[in-house]
Amino acid sequence: MKQHRNPVQTCGKGPRTRGAGVRPRVPDALRGFGMNEILGIAAGLIIAGIVVIPGLRGVAGTMLTQLETWWSSLASGLFTP
Repeated sequence: MKQHRNPVQTCGKGPRTRGAGVRPRVPDALRGFGMNEILGIAAGLIIAGIVVIPGLRGVAGTMLTQLETWWSSLASGLFTP
């Protein structure tokens, strides 16, 4: 069996030399983000926005009401003679 000088693993077919039309197999850890990952992140952000935003409205309304009450009592105590 002839041994090649620079073997590269390609798609599970065994060692081959680099040449035209032969793509080396890239380890999973080195692959970049694909369309599935981007769509998954977008879906997660949309779902999180739908779930979180209504809860934040309630919290923000409660905080504003409490700040108004606090400021009214503080202002009436400071600015009345």
